[in-house]
Amino acid sequence: MATAGRARAAPGLAGRTGAFPLLLAWAVATLCASGLELVLIEVKYEVFRGGFLQSHRLVHWPQRLAFSGLVLLVHAWLAGLGLVWFTSLARRIARDRHQLAFGFLFTWGCLATAALTARYQLLAYFSDAVSFGLLRDLAGGSIATALLYVADELSLMLAMAAAMAAALLLGRRTVRALLPPAPLADGPPLPRPWPGLLVLAAMLLPLAALLLPASRDADLEAALRKSLAYEAVVGLLNGLTDVDRDGYGLFGRLPDSHPFDAARHPMAFDRPANGIDEDGFAGDFQLPADEPAGAASVDAVPVVPAPRPNLFLVVLESTRGDVVGRRLDGRLVAPNLTALARRGSLLDAVHAHEAFTVPAMKSLLTGSLAGERPARSLFRVLQANGYRTSIFSGMAEGFGGIAETVGQDGRNEIMLDAVVLKDRRALTSTDEASLRIDSRILLDELETRLGEADWSAPRFVYLNFQEAHFPYAHPGMPMRLGGLPIPRASIGADQRAWLERTYLNAVAAADAQLGRLLAFLEARGLMEGSLVAVVGDHGEALFEEGYLGHGHRLDDAQTRTALVLSRPGFDSRLPLGQEEVRDVLLRAMGAEPPPALPRAPRGGVFQLIGDLESPAQIGMVEPDGRRTILDPASREVFFSEQERWLPYDALAPASAGRERADRLVQGWELRRWRRRQARPEG
Repeated sequence: MATAGRARAAPGLAGRTGAFPLLLAWAVATLCASGLELVLIEVKYEVFRGGFLQSHRLVHWPQRLAFSGLVLLVHAWLAGLGLVWFTSLARRIARDRHQLAFGFLFTWGCLATAALTARYQLLAYFSDAVSFGLLRDLAGGSIATALLYVADELSLMLAMAAAMAAALLLGRRTVRALLPPAPLADGPPLPRPWPGLLVLAAMLLPLAALLLPASRDADLEAALRKSLAYEAVVGLLNGLTDVDRDGYGLFGRLPDSHPFDAARHPMAFDRPANGIDEDGFAGDFQLPADEPAGAASVDAVPVVPAPRPNLFLVVLESTRGDVVGRRLDGRLVAPNLTALARRGSLLDAVHAHEAFTVPAMKSLLTGSLAGERPARSLFRVLQANGYRTSIFSGMAEGFGGIAETVGQDGRNEIMLDAVVLKDRRALTSTDEASLRIDSRILLDELETRLGEADWSAPRFVYLNFQEAHFPYAHPGMPMRLGGLPIPRASIGADQRAWLERTYLNAVAAADAQLGRLLAFLEARGLMEGSLVAVVGDHGEALFEEGYLGHGHRLDDAQTRTALVLSRPGFDSRLPLGQEEVRDVLLRAMGAEPPPALPRAPRGGVFQLIGDLESPAQIGMVEPDGRRTILDPASREVFFSEQERWLPYDALAPASAGRERADRLVQGWELRRWRRRQARPEG
């Protein structure tokens, strides 16, 4: 009788509740997701307390309330959209309103948790400068490979998936046990998707009215930009308000101040001398007076005169410029590199234009920004001079198109990279981005293959050592500096000393193989007739100022490396860009390369984070070593000697600061113009 009574009561209960279970699930999903994100934002960025390197903070309570309220509202709108989507899919298979509500709450909770976990797990290893575009660049242009950087902790992801599956089963049973049945057939029908979408569209208008002024408040917008939900909604609003279809709308970091003029917008290409300032910086772009009318001559092949020396070029992955002469516990970290610099030449201020491996290697080997002039490649130039080329690389040289750009896929006598040697890899992953070969294996191969080689014709031998790549250790790597390598799970700012020792030990391991190379040349009498050059592709931050890795901040730790030559007379402490290394090597070999394209006005090394067409930041290492950095989105300029950011628009037109900022912008505009000259189709 009790069972029958409960069954008879169910229709009435379902009729009274109607859509209430779904609305309750929507409210709970909104509060939980927004609350979790607000906590994570404060823990990571300290937007309320003003944490380390936090230039924008919310000091006043009205700002704090506005920030929290807007995060809640964008989550509510997205959860509403998710609810409409979920019910439209589940209405045909669901039988109970409570189970349907639980299914939505569980699904939305999993999606939100996964998205936030991926974002903040990534930031635990890298920095808040990382975007998906930067991950794509870090992964050599491969979107699939970029995703691996986010989901590298496979065991953690599998454990989370198992926990979610268990929670789903337990939750469904709990709902069935605690709540009475509410069959869909016994109550009001679920609303169709279209009315819900119309309601959401109507709600988007007042939400946009609130977000537009918030996006004009620098501190508030900087805090909101750290919310994934805000980025999603603002991306939608930008698409809807992009009237002239130039890719920019009225919201977010880069609002379009000329919404009806497709030629004028943030990151627009500023065409020279047309009387229009398309990008909104430094007035109308003017070509420098010393810019050549045609740049074809810079691609001319220089002649290496007889007797043509052998070239041994060793690239040390992620090796900072300060390792030369560096000591740990009284011991030289890189004794062979330091000795080579003392008897040869040290250029200790070489800066990466883009501190990622792929563009850095293309710049180094072609003498042009990110390989935009591939005809200048050392491989092509030296092969045209009769050199035999050999490659011994611990990475996959085809990664990100390096081999194709720099001509490594041409006439090589020996080609051994991490793909060819994959069965002897140092790490378990077979993904191209993760392949690493211990440099001891590379030297074993070099000694075997070149030990009895014919040296009557000059040789170009390219080596790439990967020991100092994150996580700075692999199974079997000797601990030359003592101690144990830091486990990847322990890497954090609180273990910086341990991390630094592990990193320096990796440098020491690579240096030991450099010593083997030098001994090989000495034993065969080849040292006198060879040029040995050692250079890093970029630097590496070890939680200096809170950052780990490279490519996330334009500073010395991440962008500065050193070039060491076995021949004296080329020492320099003036800042050089990686694209200048190629000509330094050719001159050290006795060649006279054609005059390079002039630097940006008044010299300096141009740098950027992201893509040249839409960079997150652009920067210039001034001839005196000072740095000027511009954030095009916030329109703020950083001057290293002042150690602070200043609004670009507040700089007096005739001031030294405005002149430096405009010179930096002109250098960026010049680079973009040159790229179009080198690639007319671009």
